[in-house]
Amino acid sequence: KQWYQRRVRGMTTMFGNWKHAVTTRLPEMTEKMGATEDLIKQYLGADIKLSITHGEDKKIKMCQTVNKVKHESTFEFKKEFDDVILTRTKAKVVMERQSDSVWSLVVVGAKF
Repeated sequence: KQWYQRRVRGMTTMFGNWKHAVTTRLPEMTEKMGATEDLIKQYLGADIKLSITHGEDKKIKMCQTVNKVKHESTFEFKKEFDDVILTRTKAKVVMERQSDSVWSLVVVGAKF
């Protein structure tokens, strides 16, 4: 099972527990977002896990663990919410569902 920070592919259902396998272009993507070289190196060697479950009020709960640092988000598709992006900065984001197996995280107002 594989997952991507910006785009999730190759799963018939998104809900469940996932262990990171491959992220394409992570250094380029995070550098454009303003990540430092040290932060990029931490991600490249990190043990990353993702859990996606049904939350309250038809919302979706996503829990990402990078090494021992845990981050949780609760969201509805196509609705703006506050989140922490890969650069560890707060941002307004929107999760878009393009199909059962493709979700995209869009950073609102981003210029990268």
